[in-house]
Amino acid sequence: SFQIMGAALGETHTFSQHIVNEFRVGFNWKGADTGVPVGGLAPPPPSLAIPGITYLPGLVGLATMVPTSVYHRIGDPQFAPGVSASEERQIDDTLNWIHGKHTIALGGQMRWTEFNIFQLPAQNGVFNFSGQFTQDPSTGNGGNSMADMLLGLPIFATYDTLVKIRNRQRVPALFIQDDYKVSKTLTLNLGLRYDYFSPIVSS
Repeated sequence: SFQIMGAALGETHTFSQHIVNEFRVGFNWKGADTGVPVGGLAPPPPSLAIPGITYLPGLVGLATMVPTSVYHRIGDPQFAPGVSASEERQIDDTLNWIHGKHTIALGGQMRWTEFNIFQLPAQNGVFNFSGQFTQDPSTGNGGNSMADMLLGLPIFATYDTLVKIRNRQRVPALFIQDDYKVSKTLTLNLGLRYDYFSPIVSS
């Protein structure tokens, strides 16, 4: 499921016929949940739980068991569930001043960025079965991946530590612009802007 929200508010104030100020504030938020049923995922019963694995309520379910060949995967899929949310908050303020041949705009901006995600390839544990352990040891013939799975003998297994990424960044900016009318046919657009992108940190 996807959810999107946003809002913006602005105010334009006229100090005089030559000076006008524009103020804006707004935000947008987007959230996405993939592979999460209504009510969340139910943890596996004790008989199917993997010892030592941390189960997050509503997010981690049954391990993924993959017998090769013609058999279908058993358990919850990899990279699921995925839960993400991003948010941008922004404040802008610009002062416009008309003075003679100059039209000057100066101001600043502040932006806060957030990005959160929880999605791992093997957060429930992944077990792959090849049939190697039910082969004839003398000839290497036969073997069945489903039989290996029923015996609990995977060819390899993986598990990802549960980590929620919560990135944060701040981006302040300052600017000044001057539209200088040199003549009726020539206008110079002069300006300077500085943006600072802070290091991305985890909250």
